[in-house]
Amino acid sequence: MKEVKVQNIAIVMIPECSASILYIVHETLQSVGKAWTFATREEVGVTPFNVEIVALTTDIINAPTGAPLKATHTFESATTPDIVIIPDLFVDPFNSVIGRWPKEARWIKSQYENGAILSSICTGALLLAESGILNGKMITTHWCALQRFEQDYPSITVKPNRVSIGTIDDRILTIGGAGGWEELIVFLVSRFRGTAESCRLSKLWLLGDKSDGIIPYATGFRKRRHDDKMIEELQLWISENYDKKNPVAEMVKITSVSKKTVYRRFMQATGYTPIEYVVSLRMEEAKDCLEANNTNIEEIASDVGYSDMSSFRRLFKKHTGVTPNQYRKKFLKYPIKP
Repeated sequence: MKEVKVQNIAIVMIPECSASILYIVHETLQSVGKAWTFATREEVGVTPFNVEIVALTTDIINAPTGAPLKATHTFESATTPDIVIIPDLFVDPFNSVIGRWPKEARWIKSQYENGAILSSICTGALLLAESGILNGKMITTHWCALQRFEQDYPSITVKPNRVSIGTIDDRILTIGGAGGWEELIVFLVSRFRGTAESCRLSKLWLLGDKSDGIIPYATGFRKRRHDDKMIEELQLWISENYDKKNPVAEMVKITSVSKKTVYRRFMQATGYTPIEYVVSLRMEEAKDCLEANNTNIEEIASDVGYSDMSSFRRLFKKHTGVTPNQYRKKFLKYPIKP
């Protein structure tokens, strides 16, 4: 198996940082490869990131809102980053920030020259601008910072109507509003740990549009640890045969005990009846397919064992709270494009 590189991520902290965004970005990125297993007991085999909060000092300082800010590393002690993130900043939009963060700006520029990917959230683009690397480029930022860019950084083109601008290729990515941190997280995780992990993270942290409630984010299938070898063998058989026309009947046939005993032991071991287990497994497989590609929904239904589309749609909505098409729109992840 190919070894996955552990990306070092540095989140830049300055006194003007928003504490909420600083810490939520740190925590969500730290949860990559760990949180899903903690929540579901499912081993996903995803390599975590190494995430550090970096600043001039590791002493506690106060954010503009009064919340305490504390870095894990100084710029000197930080691991050389592959990715640098600047959270949104509380700055007066009517006063220039030119020259306000000289040491931080130099450090950021040096990381870009070393090959790091640089990203900013909301008004964090002002600190990126101070580093000089945005000159001549097109970016996005919060609408309240437009006047600052027009007056202080005229060589930078700002498109405030864009949620995100940038690509991995030019190693600069800017996100519009403070809430855009979700877009940044999904992009970075998709790019470096795959769309499956970004979907898992979206479900755990409820990232994205939540107008349909929280059920679509939940996993409807939870494995329970047990010591019943017969049921363990049946679970393995089902995992490879759940798409058969009547898998429960066939499952009972391959055992040497009665149907009643199979049902009782299966329920005790897994917490599901056999048919509930099969349906849950089918729905999770359908969700994985909807998250991964644009395969025709009728084809997905057939692949997981349903020839009757109305039955598939009814069961899918019962398990997820949304239709298959709505689920796909919510979780099919594409890279952020310029």
